Amino acid sequence: MNKHEHHKSSRAFKSRGRHRRGAVLVAALVEFIVAAAILFAVLQAVVGHQRQLLAGRQQIQAQWLAQAGIDRAVAQLQKSPDYRGETWRVSADELDGIAPAEVQIRLETVPERTDDLHLSVQAKYPADSVHCVQQTRETTIHLK
Repeated sequence: MNKHEHHKSSRAFKSRGRHRRGAVLVAALVEFIVAAAILFAVLQAVVGHQRQLLAGRQQIQAQWLAQAGIDRAVAQLQKSPDYRGETWRVSADELDGIAPAEVQIRLETVPERTDDLHLSVQAKYPADSVHCVQQTRETTIHLK
């Protein structure tokens, strides 16, 4: 093998080495992109599940608050027959320590039924959020 052939052979070997390194780099990049896409999909699923859990927890809290509003109205009415409602603000510390709530309680006389009051309760949780959950309960209270 002469000097010229050896030089040619060496260049071909180096060229093949570069192609192999390039192919390995491309394969690694493709694997990285696939792994990142899988990770992104998993993270999206986790965030979606977390949002569902939070919404469910807020829904349950609002339901309990609405029922507590009914109980509060009955108790207040027993103390004072003139009670006709209030806006009951419940601090975060009184609840779960996360967020405050607001419960609107309204009592109205029922036309033509003087012994009955219509009770309407609307609970909002969390009260200080644009994305609050609202629960409404209505019932009739017989006074005698």
